[in-house]
Amino acid sequence: MVDTPWRSVATPDRGGEYLALLSYLPLKIRAQLAGTPGLIGYSFRANLLSHRFWTLSTWEDERP
Repeated sequence: MVDTPWRSVATPDRGGEYLALLSYLPLKIRAQLAGTPGLIGYSFRANLLSHRFWTLSTWEDERP
């Protein structure tokens, strides 16, 4: 397994509430994820031998 460090994209408010999402995604989503409005931060876990990739991300809210 290969884990990437957490990448902060925005600074969360200390008292704020946020949505966390753990999902299985193709690696090409990484560039799209980093540019999505409302993203607070993310990290990835990759199993390179089986070509499986997961992401943990935090969002401002549930809006699409």
